[in-house]
Amino acid sequence: MPRRAAAFSSQADYRAFRTLKGTPVTPKNTLQRRGRSLAEATQEEQRNRLESILQCLLEFMEGRAIFREVFAWFLEEALALTQSEYGFLAEVHRDEKGALFMRTHAMTNIAWDAETRALFNETETLGMEFRNLDTLFGAVLTEQEVIISNDPSGDPRAGGLPEGHPPLNAFLGIPIFGDGQLLGVIGLGNRPGGYDMDLVDHISPLVATYASYLRGWQNERDRRAIEEELRNAALLISTLVDNMPSAVYFEDPSRRIQFVNRPFLSAFGVRGSPNAFLGMDSGLLAEVLRGAFVAPDDYLARVEELVRDGVSVQGDIVHFRNGKVYERDFTVVKSEPHVVGYLWKFREVSAWRKEYELLASLFRGSMDAVIIINAEGEVKFWNSRAEEIFGYSSLAAVGELVEDLIVPPQHKKAHRLGLERYMATRESQLLHQVISIEAMHKAGHTFEVEMFLACIEQDPEPRYSAFIRPKLAT
Repeated sequence: MPRRAAAFSSQADYRAFRTLKGTPVTPKNTLQRRGRSLAEATQEEQRNRLESILQCLLEFMEGRAIFREVFAWFLEEALALTQSEYGFLAEVHRDEKGALFMRTHAMTNIAWDAETRALFNETETLGMEFRNLDTLFGAVLTEQEVIISNDPSGDPRAGGLPEGHPPLNAFLGIPIFGDGQLLGVIGLGNRPGGYDMDLVDHISPLVATYASYLRGWQNERDRRAIEEELRNAALLISTLVDNMPSAVYFEDPSRRIQFVNRPFLSAFGVRGSPNAFLGMDSGLLAEVLRGAFVAPDDYLARVEELVRDGVSVQGDIVHFRNGKVYERDFTVVKSEPHVVGYLWKFREVSAWRKEYELLASLFRGSMDAVIIINAEGEVKFWNSRAEEIFGYSSLAAVGELVEDLIVPPQHKKAHRLGLERYMATRESQLLHQVISIEAMHKAGHTFEVEMFLACIEQDPEPRYSAFIRPKLAT
């Protein structure tokens, strides 16, 4: 069974981590410490070392030391306690194919010529990578257990040394685990007399504390990476939203505003920067803006109703005192099972609303169902006769896709292709003539209808008018 180092539970919120950098070890008192024999490492000395460890971590968490210094300190202590000549601390990673490799956070500078000194200096800031696992330290990764070799030159697991490399007379590799995962490796070399498991037990408090620190550091690094991704995503979303033609604002579940865009401020005649509204109570904002509405009490009551019910709604009509008309969409944003906020979007429909009211007056008594859709197939007008024939109220139909309301499932694909073809070619064999087709009622049954379809080429988009009546039996 692999011999794993236990990890202490972290009791602090690790802060002040910066960039990932490897650090050479240049301990102040390493020579003196290595001169001590293992027998002299009494319980008092162990207690003092643990207190020193805690003091170092406290200095780090209080911002008086950075993580590079802490990694270097851990390696210095490991070298001193084991009387080792050189060593490294490395973190375990996986490449895009899942293969294990190591990247150092701290290592002894054992460069032996100009080329290796240049390599060491080049990799000092990011750490040196070790991907060849046919080595003694590679065996720590593949076997995931303590590796002791007191005769590396004769050990079949050793991969040999580069020409000019200092001699390796003994090797100790200790895997570092946390939450059941291999996190890192401590590698030590050239202890006089070699290594054994009693020595591993002797330094277990240091190993356990390092495991706890490494896990905490990784968690903090991952958290910061996620925060950075979220900041970048928020910046992108904010930029996109700010350039949308629609007026938009988003509030969190406590109804604090998280962002508004400039079209929103412009629509409501508000001066200032969108950032000035961040964190504001949206109820307070609504009170400030109430003078913009024809019926402010109704507007505020509707807002409270939407939030209370927690159901997304599209196409609410809002009338402004300046004569403009907006459609308002309310979207409940969820990350199941939790609500993360509410998105409000306003788009001006003043011109279309006047047209709608005109059409409603013209077709109020029509014997035909009159349905108008846009280029995407979204219903923009639905008269009272359409309500009778198809079973949907105007309130329920407007804003929905016509294919979801009255087109039978077997004809939906042809319907979509027809819209796309007309938008591309402006040609259709169905326009300006009476045709017989199959339609579907809200209840699910189908029936034959006669339809006359016309296209209104109108900015900003064409609209399609359908005049429909049930086909009489012959």
